[in-house]
Amino acid sequence: MSENFPLVLKKIEKKSLRKIKIRRLMSKTGHINLDQTHLPSKYLRFTKDLATTLVQVRWRWVTLFVTLSNAFFYLIFAGLWMLDAWLSGDFAKTQDLCIQSNKHFTSYLLLSIESITTTGYGYLYPSDHCKIAWIILTLNTFAMILLDGAFTSIVILKICKPLKREFDSIFSRNAVLSLRNGKLCLILRISDHLNKHLISPEIKLYFVSDNFELQELEIHSDTMLLWPSDIVHEIGEESPLWALSPRDFFQNRFEIFVTVSGSSLITNQFATSQTSYINEEIRWGFRFKSCFEYDQKLQRYVMSGDVFKLEPCDTPLCSAKKLKEIKNGLGK
Repeated sequence: MSENFPLVLKKIEKKSLRKIKIRRLMSKTGHINLDQTHLPSKYLRFTKDLATTLVQVRWRWVTLFVTLSNAFFYLIFAGLWMLDAWLSGDFAKTQDLCIQSNKHFTSYLLLSIESITTTGYGYLYPSDHCKIAWIILTLNTFAMILLDGAFTSIVILKICKPLKREFDSIFSRNAVLSLRNGKLCLILRISDHLNKHLISPEIKLYFVSDNFELQELEIHSDTMLLWPSDIVHEIGEESPLWALSPRDFFQNRFEIFVTVSGSSLITNQFATSQTSYINEEIRWGFRFKSCFEYDQKLQRYVMSGDVFKLEPCDTPLCSAKKLKEIKNGLGK
């Protein structure tokens, strides 16, 4: 068998399993893909606006900051209690002590924690023989108000901050380019099924070219997001897509930013969602299928599960500019 079928050992190259990441300015989940480096006093700017920084960072960093801040205040007031004990002569006498039942620095640290957290004193407590105990207790009160008030506000702001939402629960994964009313249009669909942006929704589209020039696109859309709505940009003479043919459309690099802002009907909480479409995610010659059917039995409209489903449609393979020239030529 080996004579008729010689064994050939061939090296097979393994394909890389690493996912190829597409270069884009904004991710599909709405995060800006921009890292600001080599900025003067970069970290000092974050420190000056510490409240905003703590609201934006992850919970783990907030927890670490709260822990370190408490530890810092505990150590500072432990040193102040030790200073008061030294001023009151506790280190040179055994009676009429300022700090009762004190033995070493750990005792001052426990006294500081008990004072700030107001858990109450046990055998370890300051007496009326202290020189500056009233000053330390006043500062303790201010420190407690500062810590509790600041960190409670930060926690409330982080809880009320709009949560990260997956883009495909609101935006269609792809945008389409097809004819509407005889004109070439860029269309995407939004389905706000959680009614996060139901009150006074504001939708904006921006065209970002390869050289980072930003231009707002004029859109025609519903003012209420009660059901899946199509956001339509009619490609006119003022549009940056006006002269782009299908070949140019897929060869040129550009990105479409989409932002939706509004308030929730239930909580009245303001929320903003955003995503982007690169040129490879815009399907030429497709349209969104209708997702509504009327159920005679239920006597109501029923919405299908996949509201972002696409279907092919007849679309001219030319730019909007060329399409207008053809129509004008036929009209003569």
